[in-house]
Amino acid sequence: MALQDMSTRKDIPFAQYLAPSEPSDQKVHIILPPAYTLGNFRFNLDSLVGKDNNHLTLSTTRPYDAGTLQDKSTLDKTQSETLINALKSSLALIQDPPGTGKSYTGVALIKVLLENRKLAHMGPIICVCYTNHALDQLLMSLVEHGVEQIVRVSSRSKEEALAAVNLRHITSNLEATKAEKHKLWQSHTQMDEHLNQLNTLVELFRMAHAPESIMKFLEVNYPHHAMDLFNNGTLQDEDGWQEVTHTRTSPLQAWLTGKRFRPSESGGRTPRPTRVLYRESLREMTIPERRVLYQAWISASKYQLRHQIVVLLDHFLRARRTMDDIRKETDLRALQQSHIIGVTTSGLARITDLLSRLNSKLLICEEAGEVLEAHT
Repeated sequence: MALQDMSTRKDIPFAQYLAPSEPSDQKVHIILPPAYTLGNFRFNLDSLVGKDNNHLTLSTTRPYDAGTLQDKSTLDKTQSETLINALKSSLALIQDPPGTGKSYTGVALIKVLLENRKLAHMGPIICVCYTNHALDQLLMSLVEHGVEQIVRVSSRSKEEALAAVNLRHITSNLEATKAEKHKLWQSHTQMDEHLNQLNTLVELFRMAHAPESIMKFLEVNYPHHAMDLFNNGTLQDEDGWQEVTHTRTSPLQAWLTGKRFRPSESGGRTPRPTRVLYRESLREMTIPERRVLYQAWISASKYQLRHQIVVLLDHFLRARRTMDDIRKETDLRALQQSHIIGVTTSGLARITDLLSRLNSKLLICEEAGEVLEAHT
């Protein structure tokens, strides 16, 4: 769905860097600073330096000596240069062999961004990983470094320490508004009613050939046929006399086999069309015509039931969507209060419409080299 939505909008993020359309854009010389840092904005780097060191700031439009950050923080020269480059670029890639401190640099980067989130109005920082295991590792690193207000958008976590930051756990403790409670109750009630009716209709569809089902169909659509067949064994002839029948078989089966109402002689004639048989008395039919009419009843009954099931299913899904919308509003409130949102690439695609309402300006993808092209 996320890919389909993007294909209709035709606005690929960072297209000028990732998929340039003009020949002059094939070589990217300068990656612009993030839009939220334009003007006189300066990053506060105090979260990286010791208490005894001086106040450090970083401008995205002016050169900066990485040695200054290296001397006053726990980052080495390469890590300092990497962090500065990431802060000054709207699109940054951190790439190095295993064990060189990429994850450590990533945590330091997130701490700086969190310290400046209010000043930059950047909203929650979205942290994306390809697997649930990688997401757990990243979020645990943030928790161990004292980062708070984390929300994990997935229930597939093996870390007990992250159970309290799971979105479902957080929303379960959020108080719904009176309007939301009423809509949830209303949706639950409607869904239960629709589900019971659906079960009844499905059972009727499955047993459309049974005498009880045929009787209900005829009573509504062809009451004159229903009266002929299902009148508790009594029937009045043309002179007003009552005919009483006693049989262990159902009236319908007795009629089909000719035990009830002596069948007309067919004389080898072709059964009349069903549109004619619908108007005729059940007495005036041959055995083949009775079978034709019986099958027509079943087909018509199934057609009506199928239509009713489709309509009822649509009502059920509408009530379900209303409930999902209410839950999304609760999820949105929880996400708006967060500083870090952790999600897998698959989860990100499922809640793109929800995340787009957060006004988030920053996304970090951990182990981006593992992510498949479609997931990006």
